[in-house]
Order: sequence, then structure tokens, then C-alpha cells
Amino acid sequence: KVTIDINHPLAGKELTFSVKVVGVNDPEEAKDEKKDDDGCKPDDCSSCCGCN
Repeated sequence: KVTIDINHPLAGKELTFSVKVVGVNDPEEAKDEKKDDDGCKPDDCSSCCGCN
């Protein structure tokens, strides 16, 4: 009989993380930079974006 346990040693354990926030983005600026589904930004003008 062979038993294989492939669980990580921390599986099921309670984990606590310490984090430091190093910056906050303006959501309006992020919306302006948002890419369309085709991968182009609103101000892009290239053949992949269909404006050439």
C-alpha cells in the first residue's frame, strides 16, 4: 500500500501577512488608462487598433 500526501505543509493553517501599502492610484486615472478588450488604450492609434 502506498500513500502519497501532496498537500503543502501550510495547507489548512491560519496565515497572517504583514503588508505595507506603497501607493494608491486614482481610480479616474486608472479608468482613463483602461485598455479595451482588443488590448488597445483609448488614445492608441495603430494597425492593431483599427485606426490606420
